Amino acid sequence: MAEAGLQTANESATQARTQLAEAATVLAQLDAEANHIRDELGDRQLEEAIAQALDKRFRANRRKLDRHTLTDVSDDVRDDLLKLNSAAAERSNRALARYTETVGDIRRRWPAITADLTSSIADRGGYRQLRAEIESRGLPAHEQAFLNLLRDGDVP
Repeated sequence: MAEAGLQTANESATQARTQLAEAATVLAQLDAEANHIRDELGDRQLEEAIAQALDKRFRANRRKLDRHTLTDVSDDVRDDLLKLNSAAAERSNRALARYTETVGDIRRRWPAITADLTSSIADRGGYRQLRAEIESRGLPAHEQAFLNLLRDGDVP
């Protein structure tokens, strides 16, 4: 049960961090492009994928872009990206809190096997390795057989 919670928390944290990084990257690229336009550098070209993503965002806001509407649309797109960034950060924080709670439960229940690990997200690989070791030894199946023995007095 704690293992499933840990896995879910890890997946949520990874997804939230990815979304946060993507939003931060797009926001930084948008600010850089706005500065280039303002300074009329003209010679620099964005990578095609970034240019397409920005164009899609700008045109979703307004179909016709010209020098009169570009600043307003740029501000709107920047605001949208800031909201995405904030939402991703919030999801990341919630996932980290779930992870910390789950790891805390694991550490309280099994202090001997988690003694070399911390509650830090940086140790998530250690918890994954611990889980893999437990599963590879067949301990969940042995646990179920033991519970059956206690309940029924039978061993399967």
